[in-house]
Amino acid sequence: MDIYALFSVIPQLHLITFDADRRMIRSNDNIGRIFSAFLSTEEYMEMIFSHGKNHDTPFVLAAYIGFVWEAVYEKREGNLVRVHVLGPIFYSPYSNEAMERCLRQYESLGMSFSDKHKLIAQMQELPVMKYSQFAHYGMMLHYLVNGQRISMNDFDHMQDTSFLATASFPVASDVSEDRDVVYENIYHFENLLLNEVAQGQSSLYAAELNDMVQKGRLATVPTEYANVAEPSRSRKDSLLILNALECHKAIEAGVLISTAYRAQESFIEEIENTHSPLGMNQLHQDIHQTYCALVQEAMDEKTQYSPMIRKCMTYLKNNITSGVTTAQLADQTGYEPYYLNRLFKTEVGISPKQYYRDLKMHYAARMLLESEISIADAAEYLHYSSYTHFCSDFKAVMNCTPTDYRKSHK
Repeated sequence: MDIYALFSVIPQLHLITFDADRRMIRSNDNIGRIFSAFLSTEEYMEMIFSHGKNHDTPFVLAAYIGFVWEAVYEKREGNLVRVHVLGPIFYSPYSNEAMERCLRQYESLGMSFSDKHKLIAQMQELPVMKYSQFAHYGMMLHYLVNGQRISMNDFDHMQDTSFLATASFPVASDVSEDRDVVYENIYHFENLLLNEVAQGQSSLYAAELNDMVQKGRLATVPTEYANVAEPSRSRKDSLLILNALECHKAIEAGVLISTAYRAQESFIEEIENTHSPLGMNQLHQDIHQTYCALVQEAMDEKTQYSPMIRKCMTYLKNNITSGVTTAQLADQTGYEPYYLNRLFKTEVGISPKQYYRDLKMHYAARMLLESEISIADAAEYLHYSSYTHFCSDFKAVMNCTPTDYRKSHK
């Protein structure tokens, strides 16, 4: 069966085939060649082929401009022979202004367009369909190429589309009620993410998020109404906002303030240093999964230890740069130092002094990697009166000297 003729029946749905060396060898129409250029932008092609080397099932790729593609892998004896790409499509309509902004952003990345207005005209002709409908076309193509029946649940990264499929800007409308609907969808989307953070489960509402994608109701701020000129700036602002919201929610759920804000600041730096669309999409997932994991760790600790021991652990974590003694810790609980030491060791497995030492050394390790602080200054900052004692504790916990640790991890 001629798969190219078959998919030509579906209006404006392009099928592009690449060989194992990433050369385009065929398309079901001439227009497909125009859009295949987008797959060579940034790391899109790299992602598709890298995934195909280790996986057999279709791969969903949502590009920054709002395009969504499906890659179907054709293999012989386990080796990748061809990659058949369906698309692009849109999950929801895209305004001309948003298209022009995104094309300008691609131009800033080094991509050139000989006739931008003609390209936008072609983009306007792209099909708009729900993910379920598009996935069925991918399932059909996979069957025709590989003779294997699959379901939507077999698609790799399908869950990731709850984040990847978000267009850079929701479509603006002259109807004020539509704008209110956009904001309601944003509020609902943020609440789903924050509820996942609060419960420490990053896929708790995956089905509902995917449903929002399929219905074209997924959006984030800033929207098109904010008139942010550059798409990449808009996407970064969106990540910064979600990063702050999830950080605050993680603290409410029991994560230490210092731990949460350290993660937030680390992500702020990553956001500002990330320029590729796919990199920002991946960063979105990393942010969400990190805060969920931090909350889960806090929950595990809460159920594992008694309230008094948790109070001690929290006090030590919040005073990591001080020189807290067992006697001072006992004052916080009202217990005698000897009894507290015995109780702590029974529940945790080590003494409060050892636990505090381990906290300090892991904190020191982060300082050595994240700053140019000298080892002597790090020792003093963590309230060590002896440089030798600091190095000895560091080696006991990290299995190497501070100098070797910094060299091996830089």
